[in-house]
Amino acid sequence: MKLYYTPGACSLGPHIALEWSGADYHAEAVPFADDRLKKIYPEGSGKVPILDRENGLPPLTQSPAVLRYIADRHPGAKIGSSDSIDELAEINRWLVFLSADLHPVFHPVFVTERYTTDHTEDALESVASAARTLIRKELDVLERHLQGSIYIVGDSPTIVDAYAFPMLRWAQAKLPEKLGKTPNLQRLHDALAADPGVQKVMADEGLE
Repeated sequence: MKLYYTPGACSLGPHIALEWSGADYHAEAVPFADDRLKKIYPEGSGKVPILDRENGLPPLTQSPAVLRYIADRHPGAKIGSSDSIDELAEINRWLVFLSADLHPVFHPVFVTERYTTDHTEDALESVASAARTLIRKELDVLERHLQGSIYIVGDSPTIVDAYAFPMLRWAQAKLPEKLGKTPNLQRLHDALAADPGVQKVMADEGLE
């Protein structure tokens, strides 16, 4: 398999999952909004991650789908594949939460100008401030869920934690308080940052 990623983007999650899975894979960095992404998969959105399954099927896009595929293709790694329909439902629930609720509220912080026709400094800051409030609100949902737990689902890291990790890094970078007001999320971040597989992927992506 081959993963196309942008360093530090949400594709960091699938990159970590591939490393945890023990898969034979390659990873290639592609800059944000690079024209190559549309050439790699013309029918796609031009965004990462893009996973070439190298099996004759079209490349796979959308982080939850890519993560689910990696977990199910390597069930022995126990990072999100399960015979329990209830456990799968819980994993899928949090994948959807991260994709639909948490991930989007970061967009107005990263590309503020897309969310207002008024590009004055005050207007842009107003949009970014509102976005930071929404980020805190969604992080609080995860913070409360993690009370008494290290990982989001179960007692060991899964594809959900892999997907959450880049967003925790974004929070560290974009919130003035970082994760200081969410100790459970700070604990999750630190546990993942200390994981050897995560450290290898971080080094491969040139991240600190």
